[in-house]
Amino acid sequence: MIHPVRALADLLMPRYCPLCGALLLLAEHRICLSCTAALPLTYYWLRPRNPMSDRINALLARTSDPPEQYLYAAALFFYTGPYRDVTRLLKYLRDFELGRYFSRALASRIAASPQFWDIDMVVPLPLHWTRRLRRGYNQSDIIAAALASELGVPCCRKLLSRRRRTRSQAKMQGEGRIRNVTGAFVSDYKDFRPRHILLVDDVLTTGATLAAAELALRRGVPGGAQPPRVSFATLACVPHESGVG
Repeated sequence: MIHPVRALADLLMPRYCPLCGALLLLAEHRICLSCTAALPLTYYWLRPRNPMSDRINALLARTSDPPEQYLYAAALFFYTGPYRDVTRLLKYLRDFELGRYFSRALASRIAASPQFWDIDMVVPLPLHWTRRLRRGYNQSDIIAAALASELGVPCCRKLLSRRRRTRSQAKMQGEGRIRNVTGAFVSDYKDFRPRHILLVDDVLTTGATLAAAELALRRGVPGGAQPPRVSFATLACVPHESGVG
């Protein structure tokens, strides 16, 4: 049943789908039913080994300190067509409501996935403090908070930080992306002892940034301690066949 206040609000201030521009009906929430039905889901949360996981593991295998086991990753949808606007609206136009809408959708799938059953901490990919100061927020925090709430674990923003500001990855390709983020992150385990971390970002392209952050989380563990297992989650994933980086 549609609440009368909601009906009146829609009459006075019509809502529109941010992806296609269609007028939202009373029963529609953040996006229209047509865009919801056409959402290009990855289903990676159902596949322990998938192209997103393979991309990150291949990068880590090239380092002098590869992980001892295969690391899992999942994204909600493919970064294609109008759905690319989801992360753009969250990242640059402060559409937190849209970000939380899709983050909750990702969270429900991650929570039901056997690959992620023992996550005990969610960590958002950090921005350099100068970039966060200018933007006013970190879009990865919005996504991470929804995932942590659904999983019933803490969202920790202090475990991982950027020790140097990197250039935007958007116009870089392949090796340039890897060099740009190598050594950019540092971890501090002083007050934390997680066993399985879910590292969260908005979009995965080559996986270079997440791989660099994973290395920092593994190498920053105090001497003699067991490094935590790290898994990855993003709202969107650039399709491998797109040719990006």
